[in-house]
Amino acid sequence: MTEFYTLWTDAGLQQIGASIAQDKKFTMPTAVVGDGGGTPVIPTKGMTRLKNLVWEGTISSITQSRTNANTFVYEFAVPADAGPFTVREVGLKDENGTLCIVGNFPDTQKPLIEDGSVRDMIIRIPVHVENADSVSLTVDPLVVASNGDVDRKIAVHNEHGEAHQDIREALAEKTAQATEGKRGTAAIATQDEVDEGISNTRFVTPKKLLCLLKNNYLGLDGGTATGLVKFSKGISIENAPLYSSKSLHSDYLYHDGTTSTWHFVSGSENAAGATGNGKIQGGEFRLGESTFLKPVDDVMRMVTPYGYVDLGPYNSNFCHFRTDREKFYFAKPVYVEGEIYAGSDCSQRVFLQGDEDAGPTKNKLVVRDGAGDIQCRLPRSTYQNGSAIKSNACVVMRNDNGSDNYHRSVTKEGFKAWLGLSTGTDKLLWSGSTKGTIRLSESINNFKAICILGRHNSGHYGTAIIPPSLYSNGRDLTIPITGTGNANDFIRVRKDNSMQLRVVAEAYSSGIIAVMGLK
Repeated sequence: MTEFYTLWTDAGLQQIGASIAQDKKFTMPTAVVGDGGGTPVIPTKGMTRLKNLVWEGTISSITQSRTNANTFVYEFAVPADAGPFTVREVGLKDENGTLCIVGNFPDTQKPLIEDGSVRDMIIRIPVHVENADSVSLTVDPLVVASNGDVDRKIAVHNEHGEAHQDIREALAEKTAQATEGKRGTAAIATQDEVDEGISNTRFVTPKKLLCLLKNNYLGLDGGTATGLVKFSKGISIENAPLYSSKSLHSDYLYHDGTTSTWHFVSGSENAAGATGNGKIQGGEFRLGESTFLKPVDDVMRMVTPYGYVDLGPYNSNFCHFRTDREKFYFAKPVYVEGEIYAGSDCSQRVFLQGDEDAGPTKNKLVVRDGAGDIQCRLPRSTYQNGSAIKSNACVVMRNDNGSDNYHRSVTKEGFKAWLGLSTGTDKLLWSGSTKGTIRLSESINNFKAICILGRHNSGHYGTAIIPPSLYSNGRDLTIPITGTGNANDFIRVRKDNSMQLRVVAEAYSSGIIAVMGLK
């Protein structure tokens, strides 16, 4: 038999027998839940009630097994405001209050809403009936149908022409023809439709648009087109206004058919005399004879009569900003989000706050002096105090070692030693649950004191702390258990030797659960 199960009680079997003999049906509309009195429960047929009832309510649904017509699952919900308790036993009662089904349950906590539980606890109890006709499948006020009935009803509903009308309407709206003001769908235009340029309901792909431009307008295949291409309003970049700092102020794009140069021409349709204000030549975008953009080592280089600047990543780690000039000049303030590193190998970190000459001040870069020292401001008095210190935190102290007065970080253990405190660590010598002998992992004589923790059956605890010097061999230590409502609840522990303790007496306890050595 499995560890957790349900069974019919003798009273429940009598009800089944009577229903068959008298051709009557009976129902089990009530569910009960218990905590077993604090211990696991083994269900028996002779049970007439739970060991310790903590909740009673009505069944919310009954479903019939898909694989076994004689098996039913009774489901009910323990509300969120019920508790707190631990569920260890469950049962079903008939309409007269007779316990017909009883079962044990894995220890499951049922907290209250104020403990963080905001949901009902759903419990399902499987019930097997040899004669299924004797069990009524009605749950007041709901009528629970078999799974087959439910499946057939769903199939009929789905096939009805008006079913899910809201979904059908939503899909129809999403798949309607797209327009400038309405989202929807549209077909992709053919190349002929793109070239014709008449349809206003088709999408144009980038590939077909490029084919249109190459074959019909700019003549970009191989750069051999000859003549002028006219722009009625110039060429705008990034949707900027025409004739602004982000537009090309050209009326024509000219190619003479003999070189690899395209010219941007303003105010002239005379191809023979078109020189223009800018041109694309040999992979360079020229804004004049000595000012142009060109790719160098996969980055962009801007060249002027005075030098150049490269902008772009030279590798996968950084975005580079290089020039052949001796220094950079910025006409506006520079803001940096993050840290700044300097030096030939970019390994020297530049700090903020403080300087070497004028003393600590705010909003200045730190400069190291000849000895490599850095001055810095003290923490502000308005800074909020920390609520906790991490376990790996260190204390910074001025330490005169004879050759310098440097500030150095000191670990927690070093700081404790400086204060004359013990640097040892508390240790768990034993843990578990016993009313017998306790064998420790280390002698209690190695610690300043030991802490013994006991537990009561009700979940309350008792603690005793004693120095080893006062806990001689053969001596008994009584640990009172408080909070149980009984002043006589206790655990008595005897010391056999420095490595072994033994429970010699107790009252309603679970025994000793832990022994700790304290440094």
